[in-house]
Order: sequence, then C-alpha cells, then structure tokens
Amino acid sequence: MSDAVVNLALGVVNGVLVQAGVITGGVHGVRAGGVAVVTAIRAAEATDGLIGRDDEVRRLLDLVNPRSPSGPVVLSAVAGMGGIGKTALARQVAAVAAGRGWFPGGVLFVDLRGYSADEAVRPESVFAPLLRGLGVHDDQIPGGADEQATVYHQVLHDGERQGRSVLLVLDNAGSSEQVRDLIPAPGTSAHRVVVTTRDTLSLPGAHLLTLDVLDIDAAVEMLHRTLREHGRAADCGIVDLARVCAGLPLAIRIATGLLADDPDLTAAELAAELTTADATSFAHGETALTAVFAASVDRLAVRDPAAARLLLMLCAEPGPDISTEACAALAGVAVTTATARLRTLTQAHLLARVNRRWRAHDLIRKHARTRPHPEPVATVRLLAHYTATALAADAHLRAWSGHDVPHRFADRAEALAWFDAEHANLVSAVGRGVDLGTVSLGARLAQAMTTYLSWRRYVADWVRVATTAARATRDEEDMGVWAHAWDVLGLALQHNDQLPEAYEAHHVAMGAYQAMGEVWREGMVWSSLGVTLVRLGSPIAAISAQEEARALAETSGDRHGEAIACNNLGLALRESGRSTEAVGVHHRAVSLMARLRDRRGLATAYDNLGLALREAGEPSRAEVAHRAAARLYREVGDRHGEATAANNLGAALRRVGKVNAAITAHRQAVACCRWLGDRSREGVAWVNLGLDLWQGRRGDEARRCWTEAAAAFRDANSHSLLAHVENLPGPSEHREPTARASIQESV
Repeated sequence: MSDAVVNLALGVVNGVLVQAGVITGGVHGVRAGGVAVVTAIRAAEATDGLIGRDDEVRRLLDLVNPRSPSGPVVLSAVAGMGGIGKTALARQVAAVAAGRGWFPGGVLFVDLRGYSADEAVRPESVFAPLLRGLGVHDDQIPGGADEQATVYHQVLHDGERQGRSVLLVLDNAGSSEQVRDLIPAPGTSAHRVVVTTRDTLSLPGAHLLTLDVLDIDAAVEMLHRTLREHGRAADCGIVDLARVCAGLPLAIRIATGLLADDPDLTAAELAAELTTADATSFAHGETALTAVFAASVDRLAVRDPAAARLLLMLCAEPGPDISTEACAALAGVAVTTATARLRTLTQAHLLARVNRRWRAHDLIRKHARTRPHPEPVATVRLLAHYTATALAADAHLRAWSGHDVPHRFADRAEALAWFDAEHANLVSAVGRGVDLGTVSLGARLAQAMTTYLSWRRYVADWVRVATTAARATRDEEDMGVWAHAWDVLGLALQHNDQLPEAYEAHHVAMGAYQAMGEVWREGMVWSSLGVTLVRLGSPIAAISAQEEARALAETSGDRHGEAIACNNLGLALRESGRSTEAVGVHHRAVSLMARLRDRRGLATAYDNLGLALREAGEPSRAEVAHRAAARLYREVGDRHGEATAANNLGAALRRVGKVNAAITAHRQAVACCRWLGDRSREGVAWVNLGLDLWQGRRGDEARRCWTEAAAAFRDANSHSLLAHVENLPGPSEHREPTARASIQESV
C-alpha cells in the first residue's frame, strides 16, 4: 500500500471521476472516550435501607422531590472518595423516587466513568442513548451531536409541559464538562439531576451533598449484616476489622468475602494481616482499598486460581460490564464453567451482577490493572467472539423478507437487543483489536456495527470506530480490509454532516475497490458519493455518480444496489429540476424493491415516487404512491416514515382538491409526530393542515393550526421555518397564504 498513487480530488467534479491508483488522505477523527450506557432504574431496586445513610437518603429525597421549591433546576452533587457508596445512595434514592411515582417521564442512570482517562464518557456520546431512554424513536434522533443536544433539551421541555418529569442519575462524573450540557435547561423545573463525583464540581445552582466514610458503629453494623448473609457470626475482632477498613463500604464488603471464604480465619486475624500488609494503606482515602483488594485476590488465587485469572482478564477489558457468554469466550471455557467462576467472584464481592451482566467497581479495575494480564491472547478470543456474533446480528438487521439469517438469534428484535446490551463493549473492542495488532478483526467488527449504529443514531460512536479502523488499516496488506474500513468511514462522516471529509473517504474506498475489481462494492460507494454530492449542492455531479452506481449494479447483478442507486438518482434528478426523468427511475426502484420483498425499501421508493409525480404535475398518481408508502411504513412499524408519507399524501390530496381527505392525512401526520416527539416535523404537519383548512374556507381553524406550527418551530429552534409561518395570514388578515411554496420546499 505504501507505493500507491495518490490522487486527491477536491471541489465539485462534474461527470464521472476517473481515478488512477488509490486515493489516500487524512482521516478526520473524533475525540476519544467511553461509550454511554443508559439504563432505567425501577422501584424494585429499592433496598431495606443503607446502613449509616438515613440522613443522607432523607436529604437527597427532599432535594429531588419535584414538589420542593428548590428553584428551576435542582442539581445534587454527591461527592466522596471511591468506594464510599455514592452510587448505592444515588440508586437507592432514585428507586424510592420511582416507587413514589415522582417521575412519570422515567428515572435514567448513566455511568460517565469520569476517573478513567481512556473510558471517560464525553457529553456528545450521551445524547443519543439518553434520547432513546426518554422514548425518542431511532429515526427521530439526528446524527450530529449539536442537533442531538437540541432535540434532547426539547424533549425535556415537552415533557415538562406534559407533566412527564424526569430524574437523571449521572454517576461517576470526573469534571463539570461531562455533565454541564446534560443538565435540563432553565424553564424545566420539574426535572431533577443527581450527579455523583469524587470532586467538587463547578455547577451553578448545585446543592452539594458530601458523603463521608461510615462511622465506627455503622461500619461494625455493616460487617455484622454482611457476615450474617454469608452464614457467619462475628467474633471479637470485628471492631478492629471495621477500623482497618476505614469506613469504606467497598472495603468492608471485600473483607467480609475474605472471611466467608475461609471459615478458619477470624476477624481479628484478618485485621492484623491487613494492618501489617502496608503501613500506609489505611489512611483516610482511596488507598484504604489497596491492601484489602490485594489480600482478597491473593487468597482467591490460592483457593481458585482460575477465578482469579478471570478477574484480571475482565478488569483488563475497557467495557463497563460483560455478559456470561463473553466471559466464557475471554477465558476460553464453556459457559457453565465461566458461570461458576463468576459466582465465586461475586461471593468474594469482587464483582457485582447488574441486569444479568457482570461489573467490577472502578477501583477494583484500577488495582487489577497494576498486575500482569495472565493471558494476552484472551482479548483476541473475546474480540473474535464479538465479531462473529456482531456479524450474525447484523445479518438479521439487514435482511429483508424471505432471506435466510443465522440461527444465532431468533429474530431481528433479539439481534437488536444484543447490540443494545453490548454497544459500549463493541466500540471499545474495535480499539482494543487495533492496539493488539488484530486489525482485520477490528475492521470487520466496525463494519458489522454500521447498520446498528446508523439505526440507533449513535453517530459519534460510529465515526469513532470507523476512524479507528481506517487509521489502523493504512499499512494493512489486505486491500479488502482497507477498502471496507474507508467505506464505513465515508458513511459515518456523511451521517455526521462532515461532508468534505466524507467525500474524501468515499474516494479512498472507491479507489481500493476499483483496484480489487470489486464491481458491486464500487457501485455502492458511487451511490454514497452521489448522496454526499447532493448535500454539498452539486446535483449535476451527483447524477453522474448515481448513473455510474446504477450501471455497475446492473453489471454485477446487484439488484438491491440498483434499486438504491435508482432511488438516489431520482432524488438528484429532482434536485436538478428533471422531475419527469425522476419519475422513471423511481418507478424502477419500486419494481426492484417489490421483487426483492424489501418492504421498508419499497415504502421509501413509493414515497419518493410520489414526490417526483407531484413535481411532474401528476398529483393523482402521486396520491396513489404516497398511500402505498404510508401503508407499508405502518406495516413495518416505522412511525417516522409513516408521518412523512402521511404529510406528503395530504399535500398531494390538497393539490387535486380532496380537501377533507387531505385534512385527515395531515391530522394523522400530526399524531405520528407527536408520538415521536418530533416538534419540527409536527410544525410542518400543522402548516399543511392549516393550508388544507384555508383551502376549505375554514380560516379561523387554519390560523389556529399555524399558531400551533409556530409554537412547534420555536420549541425545535427551527427559525427558518418559523419565519415562513410568520408570513401566513394573521387573525385579522384575509390574503392568500404566501409562504406555502417556501414551507413545502423546506419539507
């Protein structure tokens, strides 16, 4: 690859680009960081009480109570050293609040992992998972982080107005930067946020609750309770052991595990052993855990060396938690064997089981990583497991009716659920694979995640894994791996609105496919390039690119690629004012998608055909196409597509004078958009409904619709559309609407 010819084409290219050699160039990356995992906290999680924390629980409940007069936003920062019980306190209060019904909009938890330089979650990675947790449909989550932030705050604002307040628990924040953009904006006073941190964060209006270590009485009580859970009675050395653990709940739980594992070991003997292990270990701080952890692992290594090795393997991996199946792959053993070892680690309080997955405290991970990794090849086994399973899951996501799919998953829903559970681990695994030199595995895993990350609108993560893979494959001898990595990167950058960078990445992938003779893959890249060119404002060049894509698809017999190219070609033709030609190619797309039985693709083709027919002056035929699109979208459960098709159908009906039918269609569009929480598209639907009513000589109702539209556009910060609405007739005006064309063009 180092001898490749470098041809970089910049600017607008009219016609087909002829390329000699392989294009290379800079890779525009994203800032590194961990992946956000958002989970819901349920009332059932509430325990009988946290030992020694009654006052803190009461105070925090008072702060998060939506009825408390605490100002527009109550931010409770629970500060304290690692292992002191901040997360346990925050989850307990959140579960109690959920049980009291205080937050109908949900109680959501996200671990920001702020004290690990490589795994700290950046704010831009949190918006999309939070939006999903708040019930926003995948299709309604924008690609760019800035747009996601806007929608996130809009959803919170709408929830405030609808009485659906939300409690967010932002755990383990390492800096104010991690949480500042996630705090609900002023004016959303019913929402609450609890932030846990080891530091004092600079956050205006925060109510600071500092968590201290347990006093000696509470520490002794905790030791008694946890020993009873293990069926052991405490001996006279329990007070000394409580002092040695320095009031840290995590240290107490691990010490209890040591006693439970060795019936002959007394509390006094363990206290003496830990005290002499390191004279400085039991100062008031995180170092209090060091000797307790070391003793626990050393004893476990003697009693069950396989379980101790598994712990070190788990802690070496960057993901926040892990499944039993992945643990088995990591250890190279059967699932039943891995399960037994994981239970041993749980009983020793070195692991916790949360939502049927296994997780180590961040301090345990930190200390474990100071020890040599027992089997470096274990990570390669884990990466191979993730890659094989991701490829099987991806096949389910991409399959359409009648196609065979791997038996690893029962259906698409199960495959999607696996991706949801493993999302953070998969993103981290791509980087781990590259670091270990298994570039091919890392690149294949990145490619297998493309459909999932696109569906879920996790575009920041998509760009991250694609960038990692593309960088790593620069010196890869396998040109196929190199080409696929750049292909994925081009799509990710396009979805992230990094259009010049996407343009460059498309050309890199295309050059590699041309050199390899991969005709059908080259055709798919031409189609992606054409979409990017349309968005860059170059429809003529886009038409040439899509025609090339279609020709290559026909040559290679790729009917699905041909259908996609026809659909995209129609869009480019319409953008150039060639609507009649667009109708023809959209008809071809409809025919191909129908033969392939890709119902969602068929719905998209029908809807685009309807738009072309409208622009070509055939509104009656457009009505038929949009009706077919709306029905198909409804059947496959795509509410976003259904809303778009209903809006387009209403416009076509109004064009042929079927005003009442148009009103029905646009009311359906409004309902779909409200269900999705999409205020911008809801505003468009209100505008169109108002135009229907105006045409039906129901002016007062029309103006009320436009008032609703203006409110929706303000909520969505759609200022350009709002300006159009302001040109529509006001309460005392009787002129024809002047903004109709401009609003429809914006749609």
